[in-house]
Amino acid sequence: MIKNIHSNLYDRKNIRWVIGGSCSGKTTLCREVAKHSVVSLYDMDEHIFGNYMQRYTKKDHPANSAWFSAENPLDWALSLSLKEFDKFNRAANVEYLRLFSEDMMNRKDDRLVLVDGGIAYPFLLSKVIPIENVICLRVSIEESEKIWETAESKKSMKTMISLLPNAEQKWKKFLACNKLITDILLKEASGCGIEIIDRDNISTNRLRDFLGCELGIPGRGSL
Repeated sequence: MIKNIHSNLYDRKNIRWVIGGSCSGKTTLCREVAKHSVVSLYDMDEHIFGNYMQRYTKKDHPANSAWFSAENPLDWALSLSLKEFDKFNRAANVEYLRLFSEDMMNRKDDRLVLVDGGIAYPFLLSKVIPIENVICLRVSIEESEKIWETAESKKSMKTMISLLPNAEQKWKKFLACNKLITDILLKEASGCGIEIIDRDNISTNRLRDFLGCELGIPGRGSL
């Protein structure tokens, strides 16, 4: 499957992908860029929980089919061991990339596509997208956990988990999964040679370089 995805994506010059752990600022950054430029924004999370839902099949997308067919998908995911959680996410990532590649094959224009990449595994992503077209935003685990605990925008997740059996334990598990994924993303990004940028240090000029086009974003400061 990876070979097919590679053949569909690798030589495309119009894809730029932003990855990073939760609370690293991917969505804020990508939406700001899209607002001030002609890039086409592709929000991976919106697709995973949106139009992909109608496309998951047990045959081609077994990981996501198992997840979303569970009585309570959130409880199902948080009941996995950390090792099982990582294994599930890697399998799900392949399925997301397959669906993304199908969407790119069906595009009718060649505008630059900026992908708000969700929790994409760098090692896997580097197999199908040139590493120079990927950047990884970094935020400390301490800052990420603080945001999950206190930010109004994250309140809905804590509320949903509070309704699960053993809610306190599940919340701790959620934070442990968050740390695991962030650690893996940063380690793999470094190992693959993907540029890692601290969330507060991403500048307008760096965005221009990354996208390979002029953006109408004023100033040089952080976004």
